Amino acid sequence: DYLSNPEAVASKLAIVCGSRAHLEDEAIASRSVFRTFLMYGFHFLVWMFAVQGLRDTQCGFKLLTRQAALTCFSSMHVERAFDVEMLYIAQQFEIPIDEVAVNWTEIEVGPAITLPIRTLFGYNVVNNL
Repeated sequence: DYLSNPEAVASKLAIVCGSRAHLEDEAIASRSVFRTFLMYGFHFLVWMFAVQGLRDTQCGFKLLTRQAALTCFSSMHVERAFDVEMLYIAQQFEIPIDEVAVNWTEIEVGPAITLPIRTLFGYNVVNNL
């Protein structure tokens, strides 16, 4: 329990990833065939060459214990878009990874720009857009 003993929890290895996998059918219905093809292609490549067992590696929400962060980040080489590399390293070190469902809303702000708005357990993670 983190609230009663935060240091003990922080010293363990664990990662929690936000996941939009529960929204997949809804997302496919609103996406073009081309974007859906690209999505499935990317998921297949990630599954084939890097991270297996997770349905959504790109949501953006990652929660790591202190020890998991030290282990993963000290081994990383990519500076941007690091999700797949970090999760791959975590699996190589056999760090437990779990997914939690997040609500996701895309907001059109321009002709080709869409901002993802993430919420976790009803809390807006992106503040004051």
